[in-house]
Amino acid sequence: MKTKSVLYDFGDGKGRVRARYHENPNGTRGGLVACTAWVADTVFVSPAAFVYGDARVYGTAEIRDAARVFGNARIFAGAVIADFARVSGKALVRGRAFVYGNAHVYGHAEVYDNARVHGNARVFGHTQVLEYAVVHGEALVRSGVLDGHSRIEFNEDTIETKLNEFVKEYTCSKSAGQNG
Repeated sequence: MKTKSVLYDFGDGKGRVRARYHENPNGTRGGLVACTAWVADTVFVSPAAFVYGDARVYGTAEIRDAARVFGNARIFAGAVIADFARVSGKALVRGRAFVYGNAHVYGHAEVYDNARVHGNARVFGHTQVLEYAVVHGEALVRSGVLDGHSRIEFNEDTIETKLNEFVKEYTCSKSAGQNG
């Protein structure tokens, strides 16, 4: 089923651009793919998902729910982008990696080899998340390599606790220095 192109504003500042509804491997109508982007015939794109800009999606990747893939992002076979997650910039997701929730992977970040990014996590810069590593919660990761069984989580309670521990430790060591 070849679909006609439509004009659609993806909200990326480029105004209305030509796009087509993706035909999923099972024959169902998928989400919108801008004519500037490319999605393989073997990819599943949910009806509410978008692929636009110069993004490319290959192999058996899945773009589920209301996920968005845009910019120059590349998604490869086995990767799943789901819920309200976004992958953009020159980010790369591959190898059974899973980006979901309200997560955003962007910049030159890479997520692969069974890694997970979810919640409200943000992974960007030249970060690599791989080999079952998990980034979640409110985490912001802008550089480095997270591998193996790394778990990165950040939330307001965590920062409050760490800040209080630091202040307490600093105050105690400062007092000890003045008394001694």
